[in-house]
Amino acid sequence: MLRVGLWLSVLTSILWLTCTQGAMAGPPFSTDDPEPTEYRHWEVYLGADYEHAVDGATASVPFAEFNYGLMPNVQFSITFPFEAGWSATRTASYRYGSTEIGAKLRFLQETRALPQVAFYPSVRVASGAQRTGTETFLPLWLQKSWGRWTAYGGAGRWLDSSDHRQNQTFSGLALLRAMSSATTFGVELFHASAAPRSARASTAFNVGVLIVHDAHHGIVASAGRSLDGSTPFSAYAAYELMLGSSH
Repeated sequence: MLRVGLWLSVLTSILWLTCTQGAMAGPPFSTDDPEPTEYRHWEVYLGADYEHAVDGATASVPFAEFNYGLMPNVQFSITFPFEAGWSATRTASYRYGSTEIGAKLRFLQETRALPQVAFYPSVRVASGAQRTGTETFLPLWLQKSWGRWTAYGGAGRWLDSSDHRQNQTFSGLALLRAMSSATTFGVELFHASAAPRSARASTAFNVGVLIVHDAHHGIVASAGRSLDGSTPFSAYAAYELMLGSSH
């Protein structure tokens, strides 16, 4: 229990000492974990997310995320989203969103005393007539497990190539408990720093569930809100397809 408390304290310190914008996520949470997809295996997520804010709402309907174990301890990821939006004046839009490409590089394996750690750089390539430039995310993720419990989290910096005043930091912490071999419940707390386009920093939470149907199929879902009321409701749901080695 002392070790559990120590690592939770470390992860919590990371959360509150850093200052963000949503990161490429470990479904169904905004916070990611350092564990890459197994070598020569695929993880495919097909789903939708929704965020209702005080000035409107946005949704990725649908999105497709592909993760591939490119080599041991290295995962390649790419996400293709279609985005819908509704402003406070009820003006609606629908278009292809920003393609996200990343590589998760785990450089420290988990032991009895130490967490596993990964660096997960990613790039969000803007698209559409009103968008230019790219956004780069440079996070470090940690994870430690104790029996049925798993804690993971970390922090990173978003770099906006078109306007460096928009640079932000993301930090988050998630805690999961396996209720059975098929079902895991979790909670997440994350923080987003302020930037000119987002007038103030925001801290939010999610509760989620991961359900494994069999070796190839699963469902992940979460829902939550911000603590300051800027996002009254957000939700995520996806079907997960897991494909094994090609050899």
